[in-house]
Amino acid sequence: MIIKRGSIFKKEYVNNDDLIEKRGDKYYYNKTNILPPKSIIDISNSQGTKHLVQIFNDKIFSNPKSEELLQHIIGLSSKSSDIILDFFLGSGTTAAVAHKMNRKYIGIEQMDYIQDIAAERLKKVIDGEQGGISKFVNWQGTLGQKK
Repeated sequence: MIIKRGSIFKKEYVNNDDLIEKRGDKYYYNKTNILPPKSIIDISNSQGTKHLVQIFNDKIFSNPKSEELLQHIIGLSSKSSDIILDFFLGSGTTAAVAHKMNRKYIGIEQMDYIQDIAAERLKKVIDGEQGGISKFVNWQGTLGQKK
C-alpha cells in the first residue's frame, strides 16, 4: 500500500504465497510473481487447426486458437485455484486448456454447435486426450489425476 499525505494512493493485494518475509510491521514480497509479463511469445494458430483435425478427423471449426497460446495466457494471468471465463467458447480450446491446467472454467456459447464441438472435445479431454499441451502438463485425463 502506498500512502501519500495520509490517503491511500495505491493498494495492491498479494497472496500469502507471494510474501517473502515480515520485518517488524512491514511485509516484503516477490515482485516477479505479481508484475505483468514483459512480452508474449509468438505462437501460431495453425497448431489449433491441426489439433482439432486430430480430435475430430475433420476441419470442423474456423480459426481455433492453439492450446499452446492459451496455456501461455492462462499461465500468465491465473493460478490453479482461479476460474477461467470464456464468453465465446467456440471449439472449446480455452476450457480444454483450463481443464488440463487444473483450473475451473465457465464457457458460454450462443451458437448451436456447442454440443457437437465444445462438449465433445471436453469429453475427450476428460477421458485423457493427448493432443495440444497434454504431454507438457502431464495430462492423463480426469480419472488419471491424483486427488
